Amino acid sequence: MIGQRLGSFLIEEQVGAGAMGVVFRAVNEKTGKTAAVKVITADGGQKASIPKRFERESDILQQFRHPNIVRFLAVGRYRGTHYFAMEYVNGGTLEEVLDRRGFLPWREAVAYAIEILDALHYAHQRNVIHRDLKPSNLLLTDKGQIKLTDFGIAKDLDAEALTATGRTLGTAAYMAPEQIRGEPPISHKTDLYAMGCLLFQMLSGHIPFKGPAAVVMMNKHLTEKPARVSTKNPNVPRALDDLVLALMAKDVTKRPWDAEKVRFDLEELAARADRGEPIQMVFEGSDVPARLGGAAATVAETHTPVVTDTLGDRSGLTKGARTRKAKVATTLSDPTIRTERYKTIGLAAMLVALVGLLTYLLWPPGANRLYTQAEALMVSSQYTDWTKADREFLSELDRRFPKRYVEQKRVWRDKIGLEKARRRAAMLEKPNLGRLSEPKTEPESTFVSVFNESVDAIKSGDDDEAIRKWLAMADLLKPDDADQRPWRLLALERADQVKAAMAKRLITVTQMLDRAERLVQDGKLADATKIREDVLRRYRSVRHLQNLIRSRLHVDPTVPPRDTPKPSDDEPPPEMAPKPGT
Repeated sequence: MIGQRLGSFLIEEQVGAGAMGVVFRAVNEKTGKTAAVKVITADGGQKASIPKRFERESDILQQFRHPNIVRFLAVGRYRGTHYFAMEYVNGGTLEEVLDRRGFLPWREAVAYAIEILDALHYAHQRNVIHRDLKPSNLLLTDKGQIKLTDFGIAKDLDAEALTATGRTLGTAAYMAPEQIRGEPPISHKTDLYAMGCLLFQMLSGHIPFKGPAAVVMMNKHLTEKPARVSTKNPNVPRALDDLVLALMAKDVTKRPWDAEKVRFDLEELAARADRGEPIQMVFEGSDVPARLGGAAATVAETHTPVVTDTLGDRSGLTKGARTRKAKVATTLSDPTIRTERYKTIGLAAMLVALVGLLTYLLWPPGANRLYTQAEALMVSSQYTDWTKADREFLSELDRRFPKRYVEQKRVWRDKIGLEKARRRAAMLEKPNLGRLSEPKTEPESTFVSVFNESVDAIKSGDDDEAIRKWLAMADLLKPDDADQRPWRLLALERADQVKAAMAKRLITVTQMLDRAERLVQDGKLADATKIREDVLRRYRSVRHLQNLIRSRLHVDPTVPPRDTPKPSDDEPPPEMAPKPGT
């Protein structure tokens, strides 16, 4: 799709993909403004429900005008391709923020949640349930404003159902029990459950339930009681800790009434903090140790004194020593003093746990972890995943561990650079794209020149000359230069493509001539003559095939017969020219 037009939109780069569609960054050639264009994937177009869902999503967005929901721009169908355009949001996703930072301070998480809840309430008032609220569907503007997107599986309560009975749609880590079971019916409170899971993740850096497969996580949503977010991060207000737990209630009736009520509670909490009013935090309470998993309670039990009536009587201590020891025993036996000591011990244990948690979350990942995270993205088929691996993990490996995984980093960078050069080359090969097809660097200018020369060489039948042109370009570019290396790799790839095309044509011509000889043996001279004439018409000007034609047909292919018209320049064999952008 890169470089193609959909209506007035010129496709520039893929920025996202899902089960139903692919999203591209594009330019509206009429206005010059950037847009996000969503297109149904080839696989999605084969399924009867996908075009309907695609149409449903565009219909829903057309109804909405909200600052925290992506704005609809246009919808259309061009040469059989369904698409619709939305505003382009250039600040990345909330998922990328959480991947980079782990978790967020509670006030920042609350600020994001208020915007998300405002968008949800707006949709709910129009009888639309999102059903797939998650960090990757929350975009950020360059000013940090949240934009809710991807209503691909949203449920319009006023429209006919597109989901078969018993079928679940959504992302397992954020799915409400009723969404998994199919009962009670999906409602606005389904999105509130996902909001609870999202808040849990923003505040702690973890999803509420984990499992090796989606079905395992779904089962936990159905059967396991969610932990309090304070078990992962005690530095949250007690009211917020309670609210997150209420949002994740398995019983729909026990969740807050609607998104507006939750937003109001969060706005009140944020306003109190802004006014400087005291906020009761979880870690300030005496029950914190129990919420931290019982670690403090274990410490307290270990240090509980055992006092007996015979303390010191049989110890052989002096009278003064026995008096001091008895005083200590009396002091420890006092319930008030003992409680205060337990609180002190519990608080100390809680601080140790907190320091351990923060150390784990904030300590920079090691080389092995960075490598593993990069590897997981590089095995993807999506170019956006590769660039994310380079931006977030390979660059960090270079900075902190320059001598580790040197060879593998080079292989991955070559993969990313070559694909980037291919995409840019696809634009350079199309002069009708205007400014997009103008070379901007020296390697790009070299590519355009060599591409035109190689096309001319192939049209004239001199494939070997085309190969020499590409190899000369590769020799000209420096393999150690970060800007030139991708174009050098592309030049070598193009040379290999021409070689492959030559080998393929050689096999094709040999098979055609073999078939002609079999037809002669079978007495079908007319059919054999037709094949031979076809070989001469299509391939006599191809230099690397001329010796084969001369030896098999006993004619000089460089001299066309009078009754055989010379192939025109505008009718080259279709497989002879290199395929742009491959």
